Amino acid sequence: MSTTNETQALRGLDDLQHRIRGPELQEGSPGAQMAVSVVLPGVPAFRRNPAVALLLSIVGIVVPVLGALWVYANRDDLIGFALDEQFLLGVVVVGLLAVVVRLGAIAEIAHTFRRTPGIGGRSAVATVVVLALAVPVLW
Repeated sequence: MSTTNETQALRGLDDLQHRIRGPELQEGSPGAQMAVSVVLPGVPAFRRNPAVALLLSIVGIVVPVLGALWVYANRDDLIGFALDEQFLLGVVVVGLLAVVVRLGAIAEIAHTFRRTPGIGGRSAVATVVVLALAVPVLW
């Protein structure tokens, strides 16, 4: 009987110690992860949240690469291909998805490292870089 009480008391002390210590900071460099997310969205998040990382990677990396391969496969008739309304709509949609996914990847990292000092500035710089690279798509 006393063993059970002692075990419960030790568990209570562990819980108390964890609450006193406060939230733990994430490991890794948020700046480096944001830089990688601008180029390869979702890759830094695979350990933290595989489902979100997979979605970000597919939409932000695979879909634009497939679009580029589609253009390469039709390279014989680039003028006709570039004047096709369906193709132009596809380019706009893929470009906007790529921008939104990169902003989402930055937001995921900013949320994960929200207790890290200086994360707001890093997030702002990464957002400005993504939006600067997105000018051709947004224009």
